[in-house]
Amino acid sequence: MQIIVQPTPGLVNENIDDRVAALLQAGANITLNYDDTANTLTIVGSTPTTGAPLGAEYITSTADATLSAERVLTDTATVTWDRATAGQIKANASITSYTDEQAQDAIGTILVDSATINFTYNDATPSITADLIPPAQPYDLGLTWVGTLPTSQIMLRYPFPRAVTFPSGLTDSRGVAAIAATGAKVIDLRKNGSNVGSINFAAGATTATFTMASATSFAVGDVLTVVAPASADATLADLGISLAGTR
Repeated sequence: MQIIVQPTPGLVNENIDDRVAALLQAGANITLNYDDTANTLTIVGSTPTTGAPLGAEYITSTADATLSAERVLTDTATVTWDRATAGQIKANASITSYTDEQAQDAIGTILVDSATINFTYNDATPSITADLIPPAQPYDLGLTWVGTLPTSQIMLRYPFPRAVTFPSGLTDSRGVAAIAATGAKVIDLRKNGSNVGSINFAAGATTATFTMASATSFAVGDVLTVVAPASADATLADLGISLAGTR
């Protein structure tokens, strides 16, 4: 008895190679090289010369078909994109609402002190306090001297019970004499011992002029001293003096 084994028809290597080469398809930036003679299949990837790398994302001012995944900047009600300058994209934002903090700061900024009202803005509280600044009140200081003036006589020593300021030039102050001076005479005004101004009688005059280089303030307890001229005048007598200040 003779048994003959005959192989079942099937795939040989050549068939398999051809089948694999047919199944593989080249995608973007991929090249397939199948060499049937050498029985090799080469897969080559290439860098694109145009467009964007795979997986890249771009922000652009306008849509670009060569980019794989761009996000286009679009004007909105609150933000507009300025593309006027080459190579630059600027965002212009329009604020249409304020937070409480922004509103408080804005109000705190626009409130301006005046001569009669002082505003204090406390950001932490928050609060705005308005304090009334009372107008300056007049403070007049009077002096009467009977008779002539002895040499360098202290005519007045006055300690201030409250803060007082006298204006430059001693505006609105007055001085008179019943009997005119023979020669020009100067009566010194001193603050705590230092000269700050003077009362002046010209020769033959019965009214005085005043000098004070700048506004001078006296604090509580400061002392104003009025001192007669260093040389006596034979006729200048019976003086009335008022110094006009504010407090």
